[in-house]
Amino acid sequence: MKITNRALLFGLLAVIIIFSVQCRQESGETTVATPNIEQDRVFKFALGPLRLGDGVPLSTEIYLRWKIDDRKAFFSQFASADTFQQLILYPRSHELAKLTAGQFESVDSVFYGQRAAFLDAIKSSILAKAGETNITIKEVIIADLVFPASYTHAMEKAGLHRQELELIEQKSKVALAEAVANRERAKAEAKLRIVQEEANARVELIKAKTEKNKRQNALAKEETRAQIKKRQTKAEAENIRLLAKAEADRKRFLAKAELEKQQQQNEMALEQEQQVKAAVRKDEIEMAKLYQDYPNYATTMVNKQLASHVKIAVLPSESNQEIFKSLFEKPVWK
Repeated sequence: MKITNRALLFGLLAVIIIFSVQCRQESGETTVATPNIEQDRVFKFALGPLRLGDGVPLSTEIYLRWKIDDRKAFFSQFASADTFQQLILYPRSHELAKLTAGQFESVDSVFYGQRAAFLDAIKSSILAKAGETNITIKEVIIADLVFPASYTHAMEKAGLHRQELELIEQKSKVALAEAVANRERAKAEAKLRIVQEEANARVELIKAKTEKNKRQNALAKEETRAQIKKRQTKAEAENIRLLAKAEADRKRFLAKAELEKQQQQNEMALEQEQQVKAAVRKDEIEMAKLYQDYPNYATTMVNKQLASHVKIAVLPSESNQEIFKSLFEKPVWK
């Protein structure tokens, strides 16, 4: 009885733990010890029908690897990651894939020449527009591109039909060759020689084309090297020209600076000369005023100037002896 109760208790505890883990997974919570670190999620889904420009439907199987950047913002909008995948990511990817598929003209173009471009266009469209601001779509893998069964069956049937025609044609040729060999062995041998000669001619033609391609490739390499050397020479000449231009500009700048310096010096000298002339002129005006106020003094200075030329001393007369006294008593410059 004790063992049964203990087993029952352990079973109940296990059920509670499993239920708790499932609830956390459904609510989008991670069981990792560091909840701030989000692991990449992989969403596998099928898309179809994706109708091309001619209306033929295609289908694909896609693996989409994405990651939650902001858990708080994400789970404030969506109950769980599965909810986001089923209700947002899947229908949005389906819509983008259908719009992209409609841009391709026909199933033949996708089947034969544009299959890689078609897959790349769907990948780019989903990567660029299927996500949200708080998630990052890291990779889109298209595992398979499925064409309509009727189309692939028709392609297989057409291929088998071509193989049958080729086989019938080969058998007809063999039968005809045998009949001709039985009737006209010599003529068959001649035709065989012609065929061999034609084959040899084709081989020689292939060899000649191969040799021509080799010569063209070698010539292209030489032309490329010549073009590179020409560009290098042109670049060196351009550098020399730019250096010469820079040197000429430097010399012109120095010459202009020297000319401006000389002009400034000339202007300063002219200004100084004008200041000196103004001072002299001012002195002359003051002396003229002095001579006008004291005519006897002016007469004495004139006589003194004349006497300096004839070595004669000039003294003031008795009537003018007081002139110097008045000069010392009265200030000359006003």
